[in-house]
Amino acid sequence: MDSTNVTVYFEGTANPIDELVTQIGLFATITRGVDLKFITNKDQYDPYPARFKISFDGCGVSNGLIGLLFADGLVSQCRLVEHHILTLLEYGHPKIILNAVGLSRGGIAVLYLAQMLGSVDRKRLEFNMLLFDPVPGNLISSSHYLDILGASTANTSLDLTKCCNIRDVLALYPYKPLPDLAFHAPSLPAYPPGCDVVEDACLGCHQGALFCSGNTPSRLSYLQISEWLAAHGVTVDITGERRYQTVQAVSKAPETLLDAMRNELQTLVKDGTEVVRHAHSTPAGGSIVCRAGSARFLNQYHKKLSLRLVGDQGGDAEQAESTAGFDHEFLLEVRRPSSGTILDSLRGCLPSASDRSAAYEAK
Repeated sequence: MDSTNVTVYFEGTANPIDELVTQIGLFATITRGVDLKFITNKDQYDPYPARFKISFDGCGVSNGLIGLLFADGLVSQCRLVEHHILTLLEYGHPKIILNAVGLSRGGIAVLYLAQMLGSVDRKRLEFNMLLFDPVPGNLISSSHYLDILGASTANTSLDLTKCCNIRDVLALYPYKPLPDLAFHAPSLPAYPPGCDVVEDACLGCHQGALFCSGNTPSRLSYLQISEWLAAHGVTVDITGERRYQTVQAVSKAPETLLDAMRNELQTLVKDGTEVVRHAHSTPAGGSIVCRAGSARFLNQYHKKLSLRLVGDQGGDAEQAESTAGFDHEFLLEVRRPSSGTILDSLRGCLPSASDRSAAYEAK
């Protein structure tokens, strides 16, 4: 192996990582690698083996009430990872592939970590990010209009444009909103040019789509995340009764899940209700996650999985991709403002980000 693979997991705010509350804890457990938390001397940074990992409780667990309310603890967790990465580079690792996965406030930690390491030469550090509903815990109105100094968690984590080593981003956003007073508006950061970014809306509501259970949203999340990790050199070990049983509960064959996505699509189209979930974004003013009308695919991942399985079965991929007779290509999607007014974006009238699906399908 020419590169050293380091995988980092940040749990959601109130979740202990070891209790497998969500799949963040599950993946942290089954990922192969030397745990950086247990490194006590510099000799253990030896280039062989070349797989490392580290994981963190939610900031509400590690830092109590102040972590729950103000995301205290995220920076210190990221500083620890930064220390390990810089030490690995110092002690003979020529290049590091860093894969960071975070849920909710843990997703914000991934953004902070990207900012901290953003100046490291990309020839020595390749940063890949998987964000699952990154939530800063701020109201959109207060972040946009009252945070004059830009000191809120939302505003300090949105700008990644100067992070030169980000290579690949997968950001997943459950479409169902929580009440505004739950402070769960997600963040859609600004990324640097040249990196591959896929922002996709998915089934479920916040971490309910990432539980270690057999519901359809969680099973789809498991398949999508496990594929992403494998594509970035992460290997897993599911030996042991607890690991095996948990993985069995949450995993399902892609063909079965494709059928489930088709059924969910039909149900949502029949229901016909438009759902809009407003988000923190830069520039400010109206990045949203929504569903409306009829569509050929449930979301980008549905299209990717459908085309892959159709190809495996010798079907007509062009016919499978056709959107003739549908209002939209995707029922669930992430929309970003490109120009126009805040009112336009809140009405959901701005162009969608579905054109990013081409990069996703090519992977």
